Amino acid sequence: LDSIFLFSSLLAANMSFFFASPSDVTIIVIEEPSDNEDHKTKTAFFHVDRSKLIESSAYFQGIFSSRWARNENHKLTLRDDTIKGMEVMLGSIHGVDIKPESVSVADVWYTIKACNKYLLDRKKLMDWFARWIKYIREERPKSWEDEDFNRQLLFPCHFFDHIKAFQHVSRRLVSPPPGQTPGPPPREGVEPRESKGKISLSP
Repeated sequence: LDSIFLFSSLLAANMSFFFASPSDVTIIVIEEPSDNEDHKTKTAFFHVDRSKLIESSAYFQGIFSSRWARNENHKLTLRDDTIKGMEVMLGSIHGVDIKPESVSVADVWYTIKACNKYLLDRKKLMDWFARWIKYIREERPKSWEDEDFNRQLLFPCHFFDHIKAFQHVSRRLVSPPPGQTPGPPPREGVEPRESKGKISLSP
């Protein structure tokens, strides 16, 4: 057990994620300083399965079916993404359950951005999003009832077609809990944001 813990710690320190074994593709994600609270450039290595990428994404299908089709091992560097957003997306493709407590609402928006950018079928992540919503509802009840938090959830609930969560959010925004004053309506073209994180994404 100690050796497993040490190995996991080293992987975390090196920002390496092994989603396939053996792996025939390494995706290198470079996260810009503006996309994290540390304001530092961060790099992560995702060891994945090319066939699963091709099955799940028209973007990756186009890449791996052309110039690198005959290579045994591929390395692909991606920018303008967040590590957590790509972890959720790539983990879902490979059937790896990403712990919901490690994902903020801003990370959910970054995940949506990655799905749109890489032409991933949102259905691949619906089960994961349902588990994340269940975690928020059961383990973070104050957030679940918070008006500002619900504003940030509205589009993700629509994107992942979570009807019950969308209905809850809609009710909260129309009729906030007793004693809570409704906030001003969002301006057109302004997306939900987390107070501690930056994100820019048009639905």
